[in-house]
Amino acid sequence: MDAIALSLLSGFGFGSAAVLARVGMQGMSPLSSTLLSVVVSFCPTLILALVFALSDIKDLPPVALAWFFLLGVVNFLGGRTCSYQAIGRIGASRTAAVQSTAAVFAAIFAITI
Repeated sequence: MDAIALSLLSGFGFGSAAVLARVGMQGMSPLSSTLLSVVVSFCPTLILALVFALSDIKDLPPVALAWFFLLGVVNFLGGRTCSYQAIGRIGASRTAAVQSTAAVFAAIFAITI
């Protein structure tokens, strides 16, 4: 029963993300929304990572930590900026339809690369 509830909650979260982003961006630019979103999501993620994987994080070489940090910044800032720009320009429903193809393209890239 817990798995069903968690899967429904996950689906609701993914389904409502674009609509809630559109509502949240009514009074601010997509770039400001991206910065706010990244900062707000970074804090609980960092806390959870430190609580559950502190020993694994300590075992990583500093170069690996630097790469993780760099790729995380590029991924979230680039991806969310593009996503929020699209939501602001063409709307949440059209953006969600385009973003739903991400799994197909990820599978294609995984097979070909």
